[in-house]
Amino acid sequence: MYVFGVLIQDKYMTKSKKFLLAIFKLQTTPPENIEKIISCIDTGQKITFFSWKMFDIKIKDNIAFCDYNFDTEKADKLIDKEKLFLKILVDLEIDFDYLKIIPNELSKYFFDKSSEIGEMKFAQQVNSYFRKIYSPTKTFLLIDLLDKYNITSDYQSVFDYVYKNSDKLLDKQEMIREIQFRSTYYSLKPLEIKTAQELAKRAFALFAAETNCLFKLQKKNIFENLVLLSKSGSTNSYKYEFFKYPKNRPILPKLFVI
Repeated sequence: MYVFGVLIQDKYMTKSKKFLLAIFKLQTTPPENIEKIISCIDTGQKITFFSWKMFDIKIKDNIAFCDYNFDTEKADKLIDKEKLFLKILVDLEIDFDYLKIIPNELSKYFFDKSSEIGEMKFAQQVNSYFRKIYSPTKTFLLIDLLDKYNITSDYQSVFDYVYKNSDKLLDKQEMIREIQFRSTYYSLKPLEIKTAQELAKRAFALFAAETNCLFKLQKKNIFENLVLLSKSGSTNSYKYEFFKYPKNRPILPKLFVI
């Protein structure tokens, strides 16, 4: 039997193959760079599983409003798969860290909105919720990580480069898709096309800058062997891979299990 391209044989059930069989039941989208995850499991290396958690932003009368309250009722409806995934990790005694990262720079770069108090409040609520699910969970505000490890300038340089060169760097169909997405993501009423285009350009610049900085944190051994956890059924990871610096950096491993 093959699972995600890996041959599974009962008499050779290594820990990584048991892991593959277990997550196969959780996700409908094939993982990315599963070879890296298998290697880490088989060699006993720590894996840092992380996912993004962002506060809601809505636009009304051309003004952006941030809601810094974490919606626990909504989270409760979506948490079952994540609980199962964590159980797999614990039962198989995989060495791992579990992170929630809040990309709080987004509101600043998109709408020039920021609130240190509000963002800290949201982070505390996220941390409290997920620690009830898995007590060692750690929660970080991305801006704090950039500042603490002196990579804010790296973030800014990548953001600026991608933003200024978006016409050359981005696939046209991906850009159209992002414009359509941004036009209604923050507002029930579709945004003006110029506004949606601007947000789409900033979004791709932000994705590239975030991913670049994640690899820098990994290189500094702040986080070991990062693996992104995303929604099952999600398929578009172009935003993480269209801009690689350096160009030979590996694909960010991804599991679609939550």
